[in-house]
Amino acid sequence: MTENTLNSEYKKLELKISDTLFQQIEQLFAENKWSMDEGLQLLLGAGYSFFTTKSEDESDKSENRSRYLIQRLMAAESELASLRFRVYELSESNRNWNLTQGAVEKENIALKNLINQLRQKNDASQEE
Repeated sequence: MTENTLNSEYKKLELKISDTLFQQIEQLFAENKWSMDEGLQLLLGAGYSFFTTKSEDESDKSENRSRYLIQRLMAAESELASLRFRVYELSESNRNWNLTQGAVEKENIALKNLINQLRQKNDASQEE
């Protein structure tokens, strides 16, 4: 693709946003494994799509459908967030259980060694 072709197909945008918003956008892109260009194009396209579906020229049916889809998306994202938190809780519980299990196994080994020592002392005292 030549430079002229590239310039005729794409337009360069420059905008100023807060550091906080930029960090949130970077985090979103990282979570979805998007490059900066790809993520910005998707974000811009999604925003454009959102506002064009909200135009006054649309019928009530389309507006209701958009609201319904947005509500479903919000409900799905809410459920996903709670499931992610539950997975985190279970992961932490599993890690704690593994740590506890290791401590119990070490204590069990120490007690077996103590029993063996006491048996040896008992056997030695009985032989005398």
